[in-house]
Amino acid sequence: MKSSHLLVSTNNNVVAVNKEATNGDTLAAISHSLKKFQIDPLTGFYGQDCLNHLTAEIVNHNQTSPVVATLALLQLENFYEIRSWLGKSEASLLLGDIGRVLSKRLPKSIILCRCAHYEFAAILINSSIDQTHAVADQVRRIVETTAKNSLPEKITLKLGIGVANMTGANLNRDVIYARARHNMSLSYYLDRTQVKPGRPLSTKAVIAKVYDYLTSGKLLTSFQAVVSLKDEKAELYELRLGLHQSLNQLSTEQMFEVIVQNAWGEAIDRWLIKKATKILQTASGNVKLSLSITHNSMVSDKFFAWLDSYIVQHPILANRLIIQVSEIDVLTAQHHMGALCDTLNQLDIALCINHFGCTDDPFRYLSLLRAEMVKLDTAILQRCQRGNQDSYTLPLLVEKLHANGLRVITGKVDSMTRLPFLWRSNVNYVQGYSFHRPSHNLDFDFISPTTMPLQ
Repeated sequence: MKSSHLLVSTNNNVVAVNKEATNGDTLAAISHSLKKFQIDPLTGFYGQDCLNHLTAEIVNHNQTSPVVATLALLQLENFYEIRSWLGKSEASLLLGDIGRVLSKRLPKSIILCRCAHYEFAAILINSSIDQTHAVADQVRRIVETTAKNSLPEKITLKLGIGVANMTGANLNRDVIYARARHNMSLSYYLDRTQVKPGRPLSTKAVIAKVYDYLTSGKLLTSFQAVVSLKDEKAELYELRLGLHQSLNQLSTEQMFEVIVQNAWGEAIDRWLIKKATKILQTASGNVKLSLSITHNSMVSDKFFAWLDSYIVQHPILANRLIIQVSEIDVLTAQHHMGALCDTLNQLDIALCINHFGCTDDPFRYLSLLRAEMVKLDTAILQRCQRGNQDSYTLPLLVEKLHANGLRVITGKVDSMTRLPFLWRSNVNYVQGYSFHRPSHNLDFDFISPTTMPLQ
């Protein structure tokens, strides 16, 4: 992918350690292939071509002999802002410091990566998702400590981490990267609570805990306003799932990963749609709700028939419900998108593509869909910030989306200083903590006058 540049540890011990960690020829081929790639002089890691090559090798091996491997992406979300404070030279020194500390502190068996748009990555061979999450948390602590020692007190480096399984016969490179970026954003959009410190739960314990949440009614719903910049009368909220704070041994990301892997997602989606029905029955006529459905529902041969029957019985949902699906699920469930779009169109239910732009070329699949809205992913916003160095800026991206008949939502707006730029870029909606923190009530005042500085 154009937006990911791999950097791999140059330590000669990588080959020997990895040979002991995994089976024979697969790892030998992967390790041997590192020798032909150049090293990035700033961080000591390899580049994009190496990342693409290694990922392709793992994908190819999965077709005949599954390789247990995971990918972790860590994004320095506000590094463009930090670079404007420090200057380009000082910011480059900080990246070099981060690279050197990571190489020194992490096990030599981990293949470390640097990605475009201030992402780092790691490929872990013969490591489970649980083990990769633990390594990702260690990387977070290292990067935060390194940055804290180099930055002024008022500046904090914001990090995002996403983990993806690289094992599976039906995976490809784009899906793996997109899934990692999707998981990077998942905790924000699903109202993640802070996870209690302590020993990570085992996979078996996580599954048991999620099952307990689902069967004992411990899931909670919350609302976050999606605010129109176009003076629309509709009062749009996203209906989200979360956990009670007393249960924060488990992140929402882990919970939903287990839900989908165990095919519990369709039951959750049906429950959430029924919840939306009760809310809309008592809310004012201007209120609309958007909610996300899981991959389980998208590929189910029963969900669409149930949805058709349910909404016919509850016509209040027509024109007031918006179904969100993630871009990664669009990629992995392309053969099911026609049925989904046909069902929603017949029922007057709008479709929104969430995490739009976590792949390099999201426009290539738009012809498969009849979507009305997209919510931009952090990855594509980072690319747009590069200005003339990339193929489009945010105003040009929004213009292209409008030309495709799509309204545009920018999520994760946590600072009002971004608002004038988003307004000038012709974005339709904004969502984030600077407007409305998730609440258990429909309590955002959509009609309050707002003075917006033009900068």
